[in-house]
Amino acid sequence: MSIRPLTLDDIPAMIELVKLDGPALERFKKQAHNYCSNKSSYSQAIGFFDDGLKGFILFHLNDSINAWTVGRLVGSLVAMSNLFLYATNLANESGFYQLFTVMAANKSSRIEKIIKERLNIPYEAAIDEKVRAKERPLTNVYWDWLFMNTVREQDVVITHYWLPQIYRS
Repeated sequence: MSIRPLTLDDIPAMIELVKLDGPALERFKKQAHNYCSNKSSYSQAIGFFDDGLKGFILFHLNDSINAWTVGRLVGSLVAMSNLFLYATNLANESGFYQLFTVMAANKSSRIEKIIKERLNIPYEAAIDEKVRAKERPLTNVYWDWLFMNTVREQDVVITHYWLPQIYRS
């Protein structure tokens, strides 16, 4: 079992894991290419390997608001938990103590479950905004950063997580 940065060579295995087709697959291929070819420490693609790729996380650190977001988290619960913990530790070590997620309204508890039940990370959380399908969020930074100026096809929930001061290093 190992965790390492993903490269362009890993994209076929990533595609196998996401199980998308049509326009969603084409959007994912672009996203994967952007994250895997990015040489910036702010956008990262990290994979969980155990006899092949078993999961991956795409995440982005935003230094203008000192926060990070998960672009995609895919895999088994074990893989997702290990990857999320890896990303959290990296973000926190870099001084990024706020996390924003954009999840389909019917799946918004997945990261919450990993944070609270699986990893016991002491993040506090609040829903910042609920955004209807094909509408933009009210907050411009969410539109620019989290939505990348593109409306979503389904209702989503923007959740803000933060690590209380007493847990920061």
